[in-house]
Amino acid sequence: LARRQGEIVGCVAAWDQSKLRQTHIERYSPGLALARPFVNLASAISALKPMPATGARIAHGYLCLVAILDNDLQVFRGLLRHAYNALRTGPWHYAIAGLHESDPLAQALDEYRCIDAAGRMYIVHYPQDGDPRPAIDGRTPYFEMAFA
Repeated sequence: LARRQGEIVGCVAAWDQSKLRQTHIERYSPGLALARPFVNLASAISALKPMPATGARIAHGYLCLVAILDNDLQVFRGLLRHAYNALRTGPWHYAIAGLHESDPLAQALDEYRCIDAAGRMYIVHYPQDGDPRPAIDGRTPYFEMAFA
């Protein structure tokens, strides 16, 4: 949580879903297989994470429930840095976060090593609830990767 004068102005949650979702190493390319012992040796004396063995799980988490008052980029940067530092001290190799490309907060993610993802957003509704399209306005859509 970020607070300003006692008022909550932002939040970001880190969620470990390893009991539900897992990523495993099937195999390494020949080059990465050769580099693995050296990376793992370097990880013993640096901030690098060791490369897991073939078949092992890669620990990762989700950054979710992002809510920042007035889309204050500095507040989000502070929360993101706090989450990043906390995750680096644990077993996690990476975190997954999702912000729409038009979200003004998304530029803070560019300050970290990242892989962009693409997808489609759909409207799902029940006919008895009426047509939701008139309620859609120009605001930036929010979606939650942790629930995807």
